[in-house]
Amino acid sequence: MRRILVMLLVGACACAARAADAPARYAVLSLLSDQITVVVRADTTTGSTLDRNRRQEIAVPGHVLDKRMVLAMDDALRAAGASPPVLLFTADPSIFARQAEMLDSGQGVANLLEAVGPVLKGADARFLVIATKYRHEATMRFSNGSTGSGVLSGLGFYVDTQMESHEYGGAGRTGTGFVAAYAYYVLSLVDLQSGRVLREVPVMGTRLALGYRSETGNPWDAMTAQEKIAALEALLRTETRRVMPELLAP
Repeated sequence: MRRILVMLLVGACACAARAADAPARYAVLSLLSDQITVVVRADTTTGSTLDRNRRQEIAVPGHVLDKRMVLAMDDALRAAGASPPVLLFTADPSIFARQAEMLDSGQGVANLLEAVGPVLKGADARFLVIATKYRHEATMRFSNGSTGSGVLSGLGFYVDTQMESHEYGGAGRTGTGFVAAYAYYVLSLVDLQSGRVLREVPVMGTRLALGYRSETGNPWDAMTAQEKIAALEALLRTETRRVMPELLAP
């Protein structure tokens, strides 16, 4: 299944940077999809507060979800009344390594601007909207509450193999656990003339499929591979459009 995810990602997107004929007000850049992470919740019956979840990192060929995210930011800016932005892209491993260091040390996006400087060269824009990974406690929301264990960041899937799940209405099916696509990121607005970070808006988006949907009994199979990729892409589109007005507010 994880191999199928990679194959779908390879064909998910074709995106080219757009050069504006006149100076643009905004440039956009995403640093989310060097990898996605599959997190399997550990047994929580022991009462330990340590994050013992199992994790598997999956490289994203061509950073295609970053290309999707750049398009999502373009769409959100236009919907908020902004002029078309300059679309930027990077797959430079040193930039993603710097971002990982920033997350581990708890530093803000201001500490990443020097690393992305070469990407901004030639981008004739006043402001940068940049998407970077956000680390926070796992919070999977349901209509009647939330659950989660450990911490998440960036893009991936969270799998709970313990919680009982029930279908309300319909056939009244029952199952175990759930799988959730998650997107934990921060949108930051940077003044490129002064180098100041003007505003940051964190996003913790999730889309769940409950275990009763799985024909195998494994909650990972409650979504097909196609549905998993579609869920990540939908999170990037809808959450980015939702928070963009807050990011641009005077």
